[in-house]
Amino acid sequence: MITLFQIFILYKMADIRTISNVEMTIDETCLVTSNSHIIVNGILESKGRFIYSCDTKISNYSTVDDDYLIPVDTTTGSVNITLSTSKKGRIIHIVDVGGNAFQNNITITGIINNSTNFIMNIPYMSITLWCSNFDIESGSSLWFII
Repeated sequence: MITLFQIFILYKMADIRTISNVEMTIDETCLVTSNSHIIVNGILESKGRFIYSCDTKISNYSTVDDDYLIPVDTTTGSVNITLSTSKKGRIIHIVDVGGNAFQNNITITGIINNSTNFIMNIPYMSITLWCSNFDIESGSSLWFII
């Protein structure tokens, strides 16, 4: 098992630069885990799949930098998801895994398509949001439905 090594990024043909020492583990199934963010300037190609670990939200929640997929269980009540300030280009997926959004809405709070909030009210509905910029006047990120 490899536990510590350097990450190399190919910037140009034959120009390889070390960007950082990152602790990573690779298990017998070739699952890679890391204690840090890995930044790739260029193309990241995978012959496998990406698996995102996430917890299902059953109560109000504010997004954090690591969020990508936010499953929301609406079987017991409505849930408010607050979009935090984010970097341009970030993508977040929110999905009603409880299937009861028509009765227990998911309210997404933030500037989305130039409106203040977005309400998910269709069973098993999902939405994908893209952060386009930061609005200085409101102090919030601007999100768009894609």
